[in-house]
Amino acid sequence: MCIILHLGLVLYLIYDNRVKRRCRCALGSGRAGGQPNRTRQEPKSRECPMPDIVISEFMDEAAVDLLRADFDVVHDATLVDKPEELAAILPTARALIVRNRTQVRGAVLAAGTKLEVVGRLGVGLDNIDVDTCKARGITVFPATGANDVSVAEYVVCGALMLLRGAYFASAEVADGGWPRNRLMGREVMGHSLGLIGFGSIARETAKRARALGMTILAHDPFLPDDHPVFAEYGATPLSLNDLLAQAEAISLHVPLTDATRGLIGAEALKRMRPSRRRDGGIQRARQRRDRPCGAGCPEGACLMPVTLSLDEARALARAALVAAGTSEKNAQITAAALVAADADGIGSHGLSRLPAYADQVKTGKVQGAAEPILNWTASATLRVDAGRGFAFPAVSAGLAAAAERARLTGIVGVAVHASHHAGAMGHHVEWLAERGLAGLAFTNSPSAIAPWGGSQGVFGTNPVAFAVPRAGKAPLVIDASLSKVARGKIMVAAQRGQPIPDDWALDADGKPTTDAKAALAGTMLPVGDAKGAALVLMVEILAAALTGGQFGFEASSFFTADGPSPAIGHLFIVMDCERLGGEQFSARLETLLGAILAQEGTRLPGDRRLAAREKAAADGISIPDDLHADLKARAGA
Repeated sequence: MCIILHLGLVLYLIYDNRVKRRCRCALGSGRAGGQPNRTRQEPKSRECPMPDIVISEFMDEAAVDLLRADFDVVHDATLVDKPEELAAILPTARALIVRNRTQVRGAVLAAGTKLEVVGRLGVGLDNIDVDTCKARGITVFPATGANDVSVAEYVVCGALMLLRGAYFASAEVADGGWPRNRLMGREVMGHSLGLIGFGSIARETAKRARALGMTILAHDPFLPDDHPVFAEYGATPLSLNDLLAQAEAISLHVPLTDATRGLIGAEALKRMRPSRRRDGGIQRARQRRDRPCGAGCPEGACLMPVTLSLDEARALARAALVAAGTSEKNAQITAAALVAADADGIGSHGLSRLPAYADQVKTGKVQGAAEPILNWTASATLRVDAGRGFAFPAVSAGLAAAAERARLTGIVGVAVHASHHAGAMGHHVEWLAERGLAGLAFTNSPSAIAPWGGSQGVFGTNPVAFAVPRAGKAPLVIDASLSKVARGKIMVAAQRGQPIPDDWALDADGKPTTDAKAALAGTMLPVGDAKGAALVLMVEILAAALTGGQFGFEASSFFTADGPSPAIGHLFIVMDCERLGGEQFSARLETLLGAILAQEGTRLPGDRRLAAREKAAADGISIPDDLHADLKARAGA
């Protein structure tokens, strides 16, 4: 199946425009004019000097025969050790298929003057000069996903071996010993498996581990905690620290990048109890290597990263949105917002959301071509109708107009309605602060929090964001939601049969509960208890009632493609700092911030975000390979 899938990619790319020629040499294709099939052992490289496709390593003959039906193919597994001969037959080839030993670089790559495709029968790309291929317009196709099940079984096997402990007695038993009592081990049933990274391999692993009775904990910075994939695979999303502290076995499914190098080091080990087992020497070896993939790592052993420059990421996201039916202008604005979130390290609001966005455009839940309508209802009040389209074009148009008006009026209110998920709210107000204005933002979301004393969800987590300019420095940006604790912590307690603090959640009757399962059937408590509930109510009024948007209990999901538009609202207050606070504002602000930073151990909100942004500008952003493949398929790339 995996080989057929991979060959399909090659055929798709080169079939329609291939040169219709046939080599009259003995390739065993069965075509008219061909010679009888050769034996499998005979090298074929010298018999067809003008092949369409060259395969330099072992490949299943049944799969090769599928290619031979339409193409001139040279399949010689000895070519991997004969780079000069390989280079000699590449000039006419349009596709080269390799495993992990053929070095597709230097003279070999230069010889393939007509190459359009390099196919990799596996995942790692260490043996391929990807940069040169990209510069020459040669598409590199790894067999992403081909070994997902194989590696998932390997991980589960590793967890069983480590938890049972019998593996460590192999040599002793071979010498005639039988240390039964010392190596009783533990059953996996009822214990937890922590998956760091939750891409396609981790999901297959979760499926198999659950079948053995294990509890699945997961950490993935690219996915928000409420992403439906966690529920689909029965996994509880946690922070990395919580996962390290709670999981019985831990398996890494992340690439080696600057951000993940040494991820499981001395500090991480200190956060794990001594009974924890780390699954996968394969992943630990990957953490030690200087390159993200290659020798020493079974193919598919972890999520392969795809690193994109910010321009490349924006172009890919834009193309995927346009292909789904989004207008060029709206796609460009929305793509920029998603990539900006990834660049700031807010993966839950970045490109991971794009598949859901695109699907919603296709079904009409989001009007991809909606044009925001601006209506000045007074000199300093602006209503923006998002037209049940994406939030970003509407917010962008509204804030641009408000920023100009605020120079005259000192303050402007912007009410956006019939909108969608507005992403990282801090980015909108930061845009204002970069232009010397202060900004305050409110938005609501689908329901998760009950009113104080109630039992049914009415409000979302209702984020609030604020930004203010600083003289000669990046703006100060504050962005926070209003729930007390992540829902994932309650899910973990429910799976373990453990109690929770009675101030985390309410049961279905609206009563405080220490029963985690009862809490999951109820609602989350807001930060600050009754006072926090009042703040949540305030945001709901400002973001929905005042704007004309849907309330949290009326809004549909941001993730699913079915149903009506969420049609939520956002409210922005745009302020000219000097008109309101006078010329001393900037100096007074720095006095306050200086008093904070004068205390040891303090920092200002946003410091980490700015560091991540600077690094992304230089190095690009990394996204999981399955997400990259999904976006490329949507974009038709």
